[in-house]
Amino acid sequence: MVQIVENRAQLTCRLEAARAVDDHVELDAWIEAADDVDGFRNLLRQHVGSRKVIKLRGAGVALAPGTRFTVRARLVDPATAWGEPETLATL
Repeated sequence: MVQIVENRAQLTCRLEAARAVDDHVELDAWIEAADDVDGFRNLLRQHVGSRKVIKLRGAGVALAPGTRFTVRARLVDPATAWGEPETLATL
């Protein structure tokens, strides 16, 4: 049995590549920082310095490789996080 742990982190990332997949966009990004979000565990802190796929609902994301950005996200498996599109901002 797998226990789900509610978690969130405010990520600072550098984009490697982006691709549209069905109803979402997948951002391959290096995680530069993972700051705490009040009221949630930060499971992404241990992934700072590694590459992750960050999925965002909707296809309106247009970022160029090399772009630095922030987004609030939650870890869903060892290689993937789901981001909250309304929190996406470029640096």
